[in-house]
Amino acid sequence: WWDNISDKAKDLEKQCLTVDALKRITAEGVLSHAWVMGEAPDAKLNTDALKKLQANKKLKGAVKKVQAMQKLKGLTAAAQ
Repeated sequence: WWDNISDKAKDLEKQCLTVDALKRITAEGVLSHAWVMGEAPDAKLNTDALKKLQANKKLKGAVKKVQAMQKLKGLTAAAQ
């Protein structure tokens, strides 16, 4: 999951998840963080990953539809 995530994004995530509120990044700190400011060089990787995820979701949906049609075909054949 984290292979295509930039080090800057990981750093921001880590700072946001700090348990100690005194050490946790502030809202102003988040807004001024390098990743939020658009200095993430691998932004294209994230869109590519999203496209792949969407394609996989469509494929799984199509497979489920075919399986449902086959099951209905079998039920109607058994009923006759």
